[in-house]
Amino acid sequence: MGRRWGKTKWPWSERKSVVGTSAFVVGAFGVSLAEVAWFNQFGLLPILDIALAAKVLAISVACGGVELLPTERFLPGKLGDDNITVPLAAALLAALLF
Repeated sequence: MGRRWGKTKWPWSERKSVVGTSAFVVGAFGVSLAEVAWFNQFGLLPILDIALAAKVLAISVACGGVELLPTERFLPGKLGDDNITVPLAAALLAALLF
């Protein structure tokens, strides 16, 4: 999405676009909410309500922010890759919020 339609870039990241970040957050929220509903269906998660959806949305937005960080400056090598930092942030936030 961002590479094709993302003409407006974030001021601090010339490679990341507003459209790409928005698509990331919407996609992460949708897939995560579907996964939570699936867990609920099989009794692995006892509740499925607005508060739970708000937590999933908060994690999705936070991960969108982590994806925007120029982590390669702070964490050299593979640790600076957003393919590592985003799932780590999601796991940490899920552990804290759930």
